[in-house]
Amino acid sequence: MWRPRTLEDELLERQAVAAPARMMAGFTAETETTEEPPAAPPVDVTRRVPCACGRLCPPFELVDVRSLPPEVRGDREYMCCACRRRLFRRGIITESEFIAMLGGPADVVAWHRAAEERKRREKENQRFGRKPIPATREP
Repeated sequence: MWRPRTLEDELLERQAVAAPARMMAGFTAETETTEEPPAAPPVDVTRRVPCACGRLCPPFELVDVRSLPPEVRGDREYMCCACRRRLFRRGIITESEFIAMLGGPADVVAWHRAAEERKRREKENQRFGRKPIPATREP
């Protein structure tokens, strides 16, 4: 299942890259081989981080939006779910376009486009007072 890259992913990658350097920093020519290397401090991925909008969010909720054009994301690198919903509700970008720009697979993008089309038709039907057509007709 596809999911967008988040701040949590980046924090864990930083820890993985920094760990070997920290381990090697503890060894010198004088150290004995029986000594344990210093352990890398664990990354706290449960600590809440402030989003640009001011909300405190867990890192897994902050989606990396650096690949989006600046007119969509502004000066942000990460967006929480409230910021993303705000973009969708204001019509700045659709959810399917957002997923496509983040590199989502074609089938996920197609599914979201179909859902958006269904929602658009439902709103149009409500606006004109039409009754929805049932999916299957009974004899």
